[in-house]
Amino acid sequence: MAALEAGTRAPDFSLSDIKGVKHTLTELSRDGLLLTAFFKVSCGTCKFSAPYFEKFYQAYKERKGFQFWGVSQDTAEDTIAYLNEYNASFPNLLDETHWISADYGLTNVPTLFLIDREGKILHSCVGFSRSDFNAMSETVARFLGETPVVISPAGDGAPDLRPG
Repeated sequence: MAALEAGTRAPDFSLSDIKGVKHTLTELSRDGLLLTAFFKVSCGTCKFSAPYFEKFYQAYKERKGFQFWGVSQDTAEDTIAYLNEYNASFPNLLDETHWISADYGLTNVPTLFLIDREGKILHSCVGFSRSDFNAMSETVARFLGETPVVISPAGDGAPDLRPG
């Protein structure tokens, strides 16, 4: 099974954040768009992608109608260490058992899903993809009525694609 694709309904979930507070897909997406970034702290591409996750989060975090959440496949302690190492402040859910990751068809990380308030996946991306990250930013900006932020500009030293 491959990661769920655009047009697919996102499976509902109930996951705890790093402080132990439970969140559901329905709750997180009810006001608009939700971008989830599934990752594992030991994954090289996830480490490489951390600054881009943070840039996405910072670009739109103050906007009503959008939320960015990491979904860590590790413990709270390891996830906090990862966030500290990359100076990242985006909120995180924990999928330590990988049950939710399996429901979303993950075979590699990072895998991102942009989900609308009805639970429909608008974009999915496996690994680091400059064009996918920027396309998701364009979709978010269009939804919010704002100018898109380029998450990974050409010439920033990142490859166009880095598999997970």
